[in-house]
Amino acid sequence: MKATRTITSVVGVLAAALFAAAPAQAQRMSPGAHFGATAGLNVPLSDLSSTDNSGYYLAGMVTGTPSGSPLELRGEVSYSGFGAKRYGGNDNIAGFTGNVVYPLEQGSGTTPYLIGGIGLYHISWAGGIASENDFGFNIGGGLQWQLGDMRTFAEVRYHYIGSSGASTQMLPITFGVIF
Repeated sequence: MKATRTITSVVGVLAAALFAAAPAQAQRMSPGAHFGATAGLNVPLSDLSSTDNSGYYLAGMVTGTPSGSPLELRGEVSYSGFGAKRYGGNDNIAGFTGNVVYPLEQGSGTTPYLIGGIGLYHISWAGGIASENDFGFNIGGGLQWQLGDMRTFAEVRYHYIGSSGASTQMLPITFGVIF
């Protein structure tokens, strides 16, 4: 219940910040859906940092911008792997998230943006001996720039997962590309 209130509060604050800011037009790719991928370092936070070492983060995505909107919508499927400190095995988190990307300024060079969303996470401990599904949210920011026909980005996002009995939080630091 506490996690639901936290998720609702974060989504509300993010929505207020997005709509209170002056509309910005980001550098746009051609209309329609675009696909991308991202990878990087994943830093465990809170209770997760006491049981796991830093790991990796991989994600595939589909993204698009509604006509006339400064907002971009991004759906992601992610996978995080961490080396467990105690038993030498691996702990994993698979995520399915829906996000909103809000560009902060227009420019032909590097464009900063905010990103946030909610999702469902599958946490697996001890190589799959124990697992659970939980809802969570993510919030962060990044920089994006055009590279030929592709858009590249560097991003940092805080993920909070409302798991039972422990605080599951992580901070992926990633680099990605959208085609």
